[in-house]
Amino acid sequence: MASTGSIGYGLTIGYSADGVAYTNVAQVADSNVSRTGDKGLITNNDSPSARKEKMPGLVDPGSVTFNIIYKKSAMTALMALLRLTRYWKVTCQDNCTFVDQGFITELKQGRPVEDKETLDVTVEYTGKETWTEA
Repeated sequence: MASTGSIGYGLTIGYSADGVAYTNVAQVADSNVSRTGDKGLITNNDSPSARKEKMPGLVDPGSVTFNIIYKKSAMTALMALLRLTRYWKVTCQDNCTFVDQGFITELKQGRPVEDKETLDVTVEYTGKETWTEA
């Protein structure tokens, strides 16, 4: 059987105050979405074979980090969102979407001498995501 996969070209990231009308962030180059599940330790003196016992814990809603090609207008728009919780929608190239509420925790500018200026943006999610398959 042949392997399958896809490239990330075509991905969009948008934000919204109401979760209905989204404004896309311009010139997104790269992005990463992360979520993690914690573990609870239930080890006790009766644990078999002197082994740690674990159970599933809480889910950390995680974050999305994305890199954009710097534009003054994009920086202005994102600076205005600091300290505000918004809906954030990541639309993949196959039209699947993740929607989460979150807030910006970092805006980091890169200004190399011989390459494009960039802006790294981190949005911390605040709750359960909505995942929609296309």
